[in-house]
Amino acid sequence: MDEEIHIIEYLKIIKKKWKIITLIFIIAEVVTLLRILILPSMYESTATILPPESIMEGGSGISSRIPSVLREQLPTGLLGGGTASQVIIAILKSRKMREKIREEFNDNNCYEKKLVLATLKNLKSLTTISMTKEGIISVSVRAKDPHLAAELSNLYVYSLDKINDELKVTSLKPIVTVLDPAIPPDIPCSPKVKFSLVISGILALFVGVLGAFFMHYIETIRLSAGGR
Repeated sequence: MDEEIHIIEYLKIIKKKWKIITLIFIIAEVVTLLRILILPSMYESTATILPPESIMEGGSGISSRIPSVLREQLPTGLLGGGTASQVIIAILKSRKMREKIREEFNDNNCYEKKLVLATLKNLKSLTTISMTKEGIISVSVRAKDPHLAAELSNLYVYSLDKINDELKVTSLKPIVTVLDPAIPPDIPCSPKVKFSLVISGILALFVGVLGAFFMHYIETIRLSAGGR
């Protein structure tokens, strides 16, 4: 019975302060919407590849032929029994790969120079390389231009053979099988408009209700002090 009384009292407070709660909600949604409009749209394009079962002829482990530039990219403990997938991922994540991509884009006049320079400068943080349980490797690149995102993602894949030619990791050519090349996306990956507005609305309602209870608490104290 007491719990029912408390719930009714809480609902009365919310009903009394509904204007404040609504105002906080509207302000939060407007600020979030303005932030979304100000932030540039980012596009993500993904290429998927399938590495060979073994990257070394006659064995599946990482041998002494792996160059030191790649060895430092591998997790500790994998140098004696790493897989082809781990070698491919090490090459994709290496500084040498990023340098190779920058070289390829030096004379590229298809995109705005400032956009290309900013993207290449932050290429490491804009790139996500992952592998599924089935062993399929994904190379995803985010950029402000959807075509640039796709081109960079594909360049990661197509640069594998060039780096392999330089480092002589394996005689396999091509070093991977391309399952799905990256294509320019139609929809930006961020900012996420609906998700941002929903989260902002929920937080605003939470803050608004807490604010309403706090205001009621202050008013109750003042009334108690005034009645003494």
